[in-house]
Amino acid sequence: MFITVNELLKMEILQGAVLLAGEGGLDRQIRRVTIAEVPDIVNWVRGEELILTSGFALRQDSEAQQSFVERMAMAGVSAIAIKPERFLGKIPDGMITQADADDIPLIQVPADIPWTDISTSVHDLLLDKQVRILKRSEEVQRELTRKVLDAGGSGIEAVAATLASLVDHPVLIEDRNLDLIVSVAEDGSPLRLKAPGSAEEGRRHLSDKLIDLACPKRIYEPAYEGYDSRVIAPICIRNRCCGYISVMEGEKLLPDFDHIALEHAATAAALEMARDAAVATAERRLHRDLWDELLSGNIQTVESIASRAESLGCDIERGYVSIVLLPDNSEADEASPAEIPLNRLTQEIMDRWPGAVNPVVLDRSDSIVILYPVMEDFKIDTLRADLERLRRRLERDLPSLEFSIGVGGYYSDILDLYRSHLEARKAIQMGRRLHGLGKDAFYDDMGGYRLLYNYQDRNRVLNFMRETIGVLIDYDESHRTELVETLKAYFDSGESIKVAAEQLFVHRHTLEYRLGQILTLTGANLKTPEDQLNLRMALAIHDLLAK
Repeated sequence: MFITVNELLKMEILQGAVLLAGEGGLDRQIRRVTIAEVPDIVNWVRGEELILTSGFALRQDSEAQQSFVERMAMAGVSAIAIKPERFLGKIPDGMITQADADDIPLIQVPADIPWTDISTSVHDLLLDKQVRILKRSEEVQRELTRKVLDAGGSGIEAVAATLASLVDHPVLIEDRNLDLIVSVAEDGSPLRLKAPGSAEEGRRHLSDKLIDLACPKRIYEPAYEGYDSRVIAPICIRNRCCGYISVMEGEKLLPDFDHIALEHAATAAALEMARDAAVATAERRLHRDLWDELLSGNIQTVESIASRAESLGCDIERGYVSIVLLPDNSEADEASPAEIPLNRLTQEIMDRWPGAVNPVVLDRSDSIVILYPVMEDFKIDTLRADLERLRRRLERDLPSLEFSIGVGGYYSDILDLYRSHLEARKAIQMGRRLHGLGKDAFYDDMGGYRLLYNYQDRNRVLNFMRETIGVLIDYDESHRTELVETLKAYFDSGESIKVAAEQLFVHRHTLEYRLGQILTLTGANLKTPEDQLNLRMALAIHDLLAK
């Protein structure tokens, strides 16, 4: 607890005292009193104290007189009071000049005032102020507790309104990004605020002043029109800043006495935010548990989950298309979490979703699951467009994020949602193998690849490929040729030698020569439907399973 030098000079016992220098330091805080009559007293000074001296140790040394003030300023004292008559005659000009330079109030005290009377009066004032602040602290704590309990579910608003009425100033609460949560006037009514200029620039400028903020601090920042400054305190949960609470100041400043109310309000706001966060986390967990059960396929009847779904606000009356977003900073089939935490990415997707319907977005250990509700007028092209816009927004705002998307089929029965989810994951795997990373893959677009991918006896499928084009694969490896790619380009071009040659950047005669090699090595005939089918199927297996 402390008093200021300004308050000290207003004490009755110092009515005859004169301030000779250091007017710029009148707001310095005094927490204790020290009598200084020995040369090495500076070694025992702790700072924020009133120094009382008669100048006995300085009486015959003008350099020591001036350095005394300088050394006391460096030690952090708040003010120096001198009775000069007995040993100094008068306070030297050098001490006055140095006190002005260091903004250390230099006070001449009448000779007939005992140091003990000044020391006792200061300590009595400090004690009285401490008692009054403790009493005020109890009143604030009691009032905040009562109002928050009475407010029920609107605790954070009650904290702001109660503080505003206690300190008779507008109050606002912002999140850690300085986005406004609630603002109230002195009477607790909603307060309309207008930010001058660029709100984003104002937040960025203010945030620079809040680094390492630990206690209430006055900041002269006209973040809102009509207010020249604010006293702001951090709202901390487990040593982590999660927001700020501010008392707004216009012509009238917040008294230091009321900083204790702001600190109590910051604590109350932290408790409310922690409670709200715990409730939200519990609700999200219950919400996700229900959808996870549906995605697992373990629920047998809709009736068994109907009441849970209704209480959590989960709409299970309609069908959904499952969409999986998988970060690409991984091997083809083994995704690891992105640099951006997946729980944060979940919120980013919800904030940036471009469509008219609001999907369910869930973060899993390796991916994000988006459950797209199917309306009566559902069109797959609408979903394609929504995903394309989402991809553009995420790539613009989160350029470090690279991802693939898989989309399952639509099933009208909610109990078949797990089928759509399995298809979405298979679509990503097939899409990555066929088209590479960073693409959107729809399961329903995969055609015959779905049959190959889902075939139970994968070894038999791979053996068929080896029997059909294995000789081409081996020839390419040993001779560094591109016969497999040539055959694929030939089929992809609609069996056009001209188009295939252009795609491969070779002359058509080169392409014809390669086709001749392929026929010789495989013994196939490109004119017969059966050989064409076998070759096409073998190439599809190579693209999907063998790469």
